Amino acid sequence: MNRISKKKVFITLITFIFIIFAVNELDSRIEQLNDLQSRVDRIENKLGGTDTLDCDKNQIIKDVSKSIVRVVGAYSEGSGVIIDNKGTIITNYHVVNGEPSPKIVFSDYSKITAEYVAVDKDVDLALLKIDTETPNYIDLSQKKLYLLYTLQPLDTVYSFGFPLGTDIAGDVTVQEGHFASLRTDAGVDYIHTDLSLQGGQSGGALTDVCGNLIGINQLTLSGASFSISNYTVYEFLESSMEKENPLEDVTTISFLEDESALEAVRAFYNYQVVHQLEKAYQLLSDDFLDGISYEDWIKGYADVVGIELISIEETDQENVVEFKMESIDLVYQDRVSKYFEGTWEVENKDGLWELNKPSIKQVEDPSWDWFYE
Repeated sequence: MNRISKKKVFITLITFIFIIFAVNELDSRIEQLNDLQSRVDRIENKLGGTDTLDCDKNQIIKDVSKSIVRVVGAYSEGSGVIIDNKGTIITNYHVVNGEPSPKIVFSDYSKITAEYVAVDKDVDLALLKIDTETPNYIDLSQKKLYLLYTLQPLDTVYSFGFPLGTDIAGDVTVQEGHFASLRTDAGVDYIHTDLSLQGGQSGGALTDVCGNLIGINQLTLSGASFSISNYTVYEFLESSMEKENPLEDVTTISFLEDESALEAVRAFYNYQVVHQLEKAYQLLSDDFLDGISYEDWIKGYADVVGIELISIEETDQENVVEFKMESIDLVYQDRVSKYFEGTWEVENKDGLWELNKPSIKQVEDPSWDWFYE
């Protein structure tokens, strides 16, 4: 073998050895990359997948919080969720039970009265409507209902609401917890989480980490909470459109102001209960008003979010009615209850009863028996 042939053999051998080394190194690199990809996949799965990683937690919390409102009822308070841009709000039935005219309080403490659209006491849901546009809302569309059934145990969830209602001032409270399981009772799907909620957060939103509405907060036990699933909420919305009377569970008030002096006074305060102040104003006599316009008169009700007529009865004096009442005011962040008692002298003019001469005083810190005497 000549020198040239030996050199070619040597180069070929070296090249072959290099290729084997390169292939082995490439296999090692590929194995490392596969291992790395496997680790990344496990991390993504643990965090909820690639779709979850694309969600900005801080922005989601900021956006969802704008769609949560306080809901003030006659006997309780809670939270509500705005679900479209037309002022539609969903909350729990138990939050507004007994309240003919729920009040909605926004984050800036501005107030507006809501009307009922539908209620279902068995499902514990109420659909309300306010007469204003609501650009901040959580979309409750059918295409997002399946998200509930993709949740796995220990997946992260967020709760939004106002603990203790207007008794404690502040912004929406956001809590982070974990999905535990899906439960069903009497045809209602409940989401079980490890959240610990407080009174006032009922009716608030339960979302996934991307801000999709998966439930409406309902109740809490020691270290656990249950929310009405978005699927049950959607069924409630669908069925309410088909019901002959979707408001059969709503408390109603009769107004019989033309019947007697007693009913005229009762109607005066009940019109305030349902926030129909103009009708209440029309029951006041000209002598009492002494030229005070409606616009000036209602200024005294600017902070009032609720009126409760505690008692009302006739007295021994003809056309004199005795009463007790509570006025619930929301002065910026503070909820204040004021109590009043007294009498109205009522006159009948041309068949219409008019409230004329009041004798009313405020009662400071009434004792328990004041409410039952």
